[in-house]
Amino acid sequence: MSEPTQKLNKLLDKVDKVIAEQKKLEKKQEVILAAVATDEKTDVEIETQVTEEVKKMGKITEEITTANIFHSTITKVKKNDFLFPIVVIVGVVLVWRGLWSLFDHLPIINYSFVSIVLGVGILYTFNRIKSL
Repeated sequence: MSEPTQKLNKLLDKVDKVIAEQKKLEKKQEVILAAVATDEKTDVEIETQVTEEVKKMGKITEEITTANIFHSTITKVKKNDFLFPIVVIVGVVLVWRGLWSLFDHLPIINYSFVSIVLGVGILYTFNRIKSL
C-alpha cells in the first residue's frame, strides 16, 4: 500500500474510533442520568465524569484534525508540478549535507584513502548483487 493510502486508512480508523467513543459517551450519559435519578449522585461527581469523557473526545478530535491537515497538505504538494520537485531536491541536499558532516566527524573515514576504498567496495558489492 502507498503511504497516502495507509495514512488515509489510519485516519478512517480514527474516525471510526471517534464514532465508537461518541456512542460510548452517549451510553455513559444515559447511565449517568439514570444513576442521578436513582442514586442521587452529587453534581460534582457527575460533572467530573462528563468532563473526563469530553476531554477524551477532544483529544481524539484534535488527532484527527491534525492528521487530516497533514494528509491534505502532502497531497497538495505532491500534485504540484513545481513545488514537489523542489521539496524532493531540498530533502536530497539535506541528507547529503548530513552525511557529509557525519563522515567528517568519523575518524577512520576522515582519511581520503580509506574513504575511496570503502566507497569502491560499496559500489562493487552493489554491482555484484545486482548482477546475481
